[in-house]
Amino acid sequence: MAYNNNNNDSSPAKFITALFGARQLRREQRAANEDLGNQMDHWEDTKMKNPYAGVKNPYESMENVYEDQTVNLKQAEFEKEQSQGVKQAQQASVSIGAQEKMNQTNMLAESGRLQQLKAQGEQQRDLLEREGAKMVEQFDLNKQDKMLEFAMARKDAADTSVDAQNAAIDKFVGGAAQVGLKALTGGVL
Repeated sequence: MAYNNNNNDSSPAKFITALFGARQLRREQRAANEDLGNQMDHWEDTKMKNPYAGVKNPYESMENVYEDQTVNLKQAEFEKEQSQGVKQAQQASVSIGAQEKMNQTNMLAESGRLQQLKAQGEQQRDLLEREGAKMVEQFDLNKQDKMLEFAMARKDAADTSVDAQNAAIDKFVGGAAQVGLKALTGGVL
């Protein structure tokens, strides 16, 4: 009797392997689905916060250092005491006036500088906060895209594995049916 060495795809051993393999694949599929569900829950729970939310304007609380500047009255008093005439008293008054004018000029200049710094700081703070909000929005969109990719890839892999196993079982059953029909018909089909 010659040994039949043709590789019959519908052998009973392959059918049994396909049945048990399908069981293992389904078990693996359930474990993978559970793992995917856990990973997606974890991914979904990930929160992105605006790193610039609540940024303060660093120039907001600056004070005008010249705002409370005073005139050196002692100098004027001293000059007045030293003077014997009206001219020297007038010079003392002029000295006080010059100091007051310098103080006023310094106060106005510092006030303008601080106001400009505050406006620039507020603009920068606002831009940072908007940029942070944009980052959060982009993160959320990317997160949703990833979750959809994960779910679709996992579903495709599970469907492909189960379909391949079903095809193997169907092939065996079809082959077994052909062998049965050949046996019933005496090898004539």
